[in-house]
Amino acid sequence: MLKRLVRLSLLAVVLYFVGAAVVRRFAAIDWRDIQFSPGQLALAAMTLTAMTLSSAVGLRSLLGAFCKCPPMRILIAANWLVPLGKYIPGKVASIAGMIWLLRNRGVSGTVVGSVAIIRQVLGVTVALILAGPLLIWPPVRSQLPLAWLWCGLLIAGGLAVLHPKVLGPVTGWLLRRVGRPPLARVPRLREYIAPMLWAVLTWTLFGASIWLAARAVAPVPVTLLPVFVSAGALAAVVGFLAVFAPAGLGVREAVLLIVLGQAIGPEPAALTAVLSRLLMTLVEIALAGLGALLLRSQRN
Repeated sequence: MLKRLVRLSLLAVVLYFVGAAVVRRFAAIDWRDIQFSPGQLALAAMTLTAMTLSSAVGLRSLLGAFCKCPPMRILIAANWLVPLGKYIPGKVASIAGMIWLLRNRGVSGTVVGSVAIIRQVLGVTVALILAGPLLIWPPVRSQLPLAWLWCGLLIAGGLAVLHPKVLGPVTGWLLRRVGRPPLARVPRLREYIAPMLWAVLTWTLFGASIWLAARAVAPVPVTLLPVFVSAGALAAVVGFLAVFAPAGLGVREAVLLIVLGQAIGPEPAALTAVLSRLLMTLVEIALAGLGALLLRSQRN
């Protein structure tokens, strides 16, 4: 009860301050200067959809190291349904949903639980590596002594975590924390390469979707795309680690407000953060509906 109260209090504080910042920035916008582009927003939605497909292929490449995979359409449907679990506080509903869905398709629950944890660790680590270049981005580098060193240490540390000799024990510890059986075996390095590459593509597509959402309300050059990829990866990881915030609500927007405010200005950054959140929620709901229909059609 106390933990729930603390989490709700933290969420309320974050939402208050982030909401107040968004309202202030919206109030400063001259809406006559905004030339909204539905086409860019449609491209952003398509990019988010491509991101989910990339994530599903990454899941298949990782699951294949442990067992025979279900058909790709099943993995895609499951990958469309389980993200709704992140809107439930605690960050474990998505993993539980993945275990339930794939266990009903003949995959061992122990295997699915292990793969889901490995997938989370891989995703977070790859995202932190992609966020590393923000440390040498001029607006940050000017305020951070030895920025190149910190960037190198972050990337090197992330790459070290991705090695099986480190990733195996980390994953085993997390499995014990959530009450799951230990890994039957630690995948070899070559078995991690494909999932890591798919994770890189997934985060790149996520950043590209935010960049396209920004282009829907402001003229954002393509040269800023790497900044959006790094900012999106950082925002997603911080939102994921904030266990008190369902789907990183408020936390992700705060990171985008801070980083993108330096790149495109405070008002466009506020519009982008809100548009990105709304678009992702709508896409996730639509894809979850398609996933449910796809799974139902497989039973008939």
